[in-house]
Amino acid sequence: MASASKSLGSLGATRYARKLIKSARRAAGQIKTHDDDESLHRFRIRVRRLRAFLKTYREPLGGKQLKKPIARLGKLIDLTNTSRDLQVQLIWLDRALTCRRLKPRSRDAARWMTKHFATSSNGPSSLNTRYLNKQLCKTINKLNRQLTGRRPQKKDNKPKQAQIAFDRLAGKKIRQVTAKLSDYLSRIDNLEAHDAAHRARLAAKQLRYILEPMRKSDERATDAVREVKRLQDLLGELRDRQVLETELLRCIGHQANAWSNELKEVGEHAGNINSGYEERCMGLRDLVEELRHQQAILYRRLERNWLKDQGRAGMQNTLAVAETLCYAKK
Repeated sequence: MASASKSLGSLGATRYARKLIKSARRAAGQIKTHDDDESLHRFRIRVRRLRAFLKTYREPLGGKQLKKPIARLGKLIDLTNTSRDLQVQLIWLDRALTCRRLKPRSRDAARWMTKHFATSSNGPSSLNTRYLNKQLCKTINKLNRQLTGRRPQKKDNKPKQAQIAFDRLAGKKIRQVTAKLSDYLSRIDNLEAHDAAHRARLAAKQLRYILEPMRKSDERATDAVREVKRLQDLLGELRDRQVLETELLRCIGHQANAWSNELKEVGEHAGNINSGYEERCMGLRDLVEELRHQQAILYRRLERNWLKDQGRAGMQNTLAVAETLCYAKK
């Protein structure tokens, strides 16, 4: 009986995996023909969603056979990480130009940073989109072949029972990932807990992708997806500012070194220097202070809404959905 239930759960997972494969294939075609931010964003989301699903349901979907496809999908995401970070950083710098709290030197520094990113661009135009398309199609074609053996015969096709078995399996997975997410949230005790915050963000992302297929099985799943996405977005905003802060500090170091070398060369005539290094360093430092100010605000929101009880209050719908799915009846 347990074996039959496991088989039906595998069938339900396979059906949804095929939908994700079709969605990823469409995204691959779009990134090949449209080299823009939106097509790259879609590509990343759909590849991540497929990979997260395969990782979550690895055993019922094929076990060790999925090791290579999962790794290849991960590499494709990694290839686009720098471009994605750059997109977010350029948006922040553009907004900094109209921020009233910032001084003119800070806005000049923001313009300089924008030009700096442009000269060392890792945006969509620098990506080999044809390569991404080719590699994704190659991977999902292999996945399709692996999943073909799991396609049921017509006489054995039991869509309702398969969905129920899949619901129960999903309920257990939601419980597991929710517990993992709560554990990571408990480790975030200050703004410097970067690793715990990063792991919590990844767990929230995985939980959201597990919940999404359940929206037809439980009406509360839509609210559950929404509440987990709020946490994911909050952690994502925090991480984006930390990444940009690191880049700004690196640039301050280079500019300060250039300024120092110039001072050494001119010696006693240092007062006549007008290269702009000093103002740029001060402007970049102001931008770092603004980023830290925003991080502090984000952390207070995180602490108030998620950290005091490890997310239990914020994930009430998620926990309720898991409970319902675990005891889904035929």
